[in-house]
Amino acid sequence: MQEWQHRFVANTPESLSGVQVRDQLRTPEFLDGVPSNSVDQQLSVQESSLIHDRSRFILSAINRGGGLIILENPGSSMTWLDDHMVAWVHSEAPYAAHAHACQFDVNWAKMWCFVSNRPKISILARSCTHGPKAHMSIVGQRLPDGTFMSRLTAEYPPSLATALATLVSQFTSCRGKFLTLPQWRSMLPVRVQWPQLTSRVEDGGGLPSTALHVGSTQGSNFDQLRAAWFQRLCNSKDCLKIFAHLQKGSRDPPLTEAER
Repeated sequence: MQEWQHRFVANTPESLSGVQVRDQLRTPEFLDGVPSNSVDQQLSVQESSLIHDRSRFILSAINRGGGLIILENPGSSMTWLDDHMVAWVHSEAPYAAHAHACQFDVNWAKMWCFVSNRPKISILARSCTHGPKAHMSIVGQRLPDGTFMSRLTAEYPPSLATALATLVSQFTSCRGKFLTLPQWRSMLPVRVQWPQLTSRVEDGGGLPSTALHVGSTQGSNFDQLRAAWFQRLCNSKDCLKIFAHLQKGSRDPPLTEAER
């Protein structure tokens, strides 16, 4: 994600000075893409915006579940000027920390900005005390292969990664079992534990209608259709097949094409 973030660079005159005009797909005045963009360039801008939208959506879901969320962008990124990002930070991740690269053993004129839903993010905050031009500028600089040098900053320095791990570890639990990433499925329960719902479940049949039929329900437009389906499932014993299938946690359809 970092590579394209740096490609659309910064929001300050100092950071724009070393970047050629042809690289400016966005500007602070045209956050959704400059008018001169080609079709491919504008698609690149839209793709980056979509990645941010989806990232915020996932983080918001984690926040609602009580988990720790952290979002990072370069401190000079134009992303922080976007109205959607501003509103999201205010509502979901109001705590911020600026981490200057020189304080994490890297001689770059670089700053990471972390926002979070927990004030403990402040343990990452580090300020540069060396002056504005004491470190190597990476804005607009390219590597021998033509890619932007700033892409190297997508990998956090070891000391910053350690600080992040220390923070995150406070919000995780450990069962003393080591698993590699491909083994994550082994942590899923063998049998599906269905929640015991007590409130109405929306099924599209209007306010009186509910997909939960444990207790009595009010009349709705789906009454006749629902009764017909229940009768069919009971007569064919398909209800038992579906129940057994769900208990196994199988990803395959519970009924064959002919049974459906």
